[in-house]
Amino acid sequence: MIASVQADILSRRKSARSKPLDFRRGNVGRAAVGPKMSEHTLTQPAAQTELCAKIFRRSFAVILIVAVVLRVAWAVAVPVIPISDGHAYDTFAQNLASGDGYGWEAGIPGAYWPVGLSFVYSLFYRVFGHTYTPIVIFNIIVGVLTIVLTIEFTRRQFGPPAALLAGGLMAAWPSQIEYVTVLASELPFTCLVVGAILLWTLGNVNLWARAVLVGVLLAAASYIRPTAILLPFAFAFGHALRKKQLLKPVAAVCVIIAVMALLIAPWTARNMRAFGRFVLISTNGGVTLWMGNNPLAPLQRIEGPLPGVQGMSEVEREVHLKEEAIVYIKKHPVKFVVRSARKLVLLHSRETISVHFSTPLPNRS
Repeated sequence: MIASVQADILSRRKSARSKPLDFRRGNVGRAAVGPKMSEHTLTQPAAQTELCAKIFRRSFAVILIVAVVLRVAWAVAVPVIPISDGHAYDTFAQNLASGDGYGWEAGIPGAYWPVGLSFVYSLFYRVFGHTYTPIVIFNIIVGVLTIVLTIEFTRRQFGPPAALLAGGLMAAWPSQIEYVTVLASELPFTCLVVGAILLWTLGNVNLWARAVLVGVLLAAASYIRPTAILLPFAFAFGHALRKKQLLKPVAAVCVIIAVMALLIAPWTARNMRAFGRFVLISTNGGVTLWMGNNPLAPLQRIEGPLPGVQGMSEVEREVHLKEEAIVYIKKHPVKFVVRSARKLVLLHSRETISVHFSTPLPNRS
């Protein structure tokens, strides 16, 4: 009996091998699989793939709809009240829109805050007048676009399930919703950086074209937050680890930096004319460094007038406080490392800054 079954199997295999493949639509491979394998069995993997793709698309759409609904609901419920940095962005944008230059007062140039966000707001003010509605709509669009970019990047790197999880988290993350009604740099900066990361990892796009486009996005991000200037080096390091190459990543970073320098140069030239000294983008780097590294520095931000800088210009204060901070770090390297580690933990222990900026309190400006 067993011998007859084995003989029958061998006979079927020989018969299948002897028959030519039928390449007509829907018949590929039919002769090779034998008479007992159904057409349903052949198309089942393709059907499952199509079903997974359909589920992903529908889930993607649901995430975007939820994101828009949550952000619109927040925008309707919570008004825009510019405080702290938001007040500065608002003031600078109004001055730019009215042709009075970038600064607190007309004719007095400033560069403490990066110009990018105020410039964007000034465009809205020029077209629609001094109203916050276009900014809120802009924040909603930028926030949803960030979700799209996050999902696409995660899908490419980790697969559809992880992509939907990341997109869902971004859609419902409280601060991502609350920043809709805050005049702040977080949403546009995040969008530009995530876009740059996605673009840099697109292996089907020419490396040099990617480098140019990434340079454009990171230059725009640097106009909003100058810390983006450091990202090309991180991109090169990641590329070198992933591709096991060194020369190409270094050359690509040079292209990115060249593009960024070309786009940032006009503002640097403006600062040189305004202050008589080299200021790449903004003058708050030294102040920020000093706030966290000085003999009086606690583990929270120093508020009020800064000591020892009365009568100094904006650039002089930047240089002076930067030098003091560096001297302090060199004298107390252990304190610097320990304090930085503690601040890193505190930074990620909670996320309430968006609520802080959405809640006006007495004497807060």
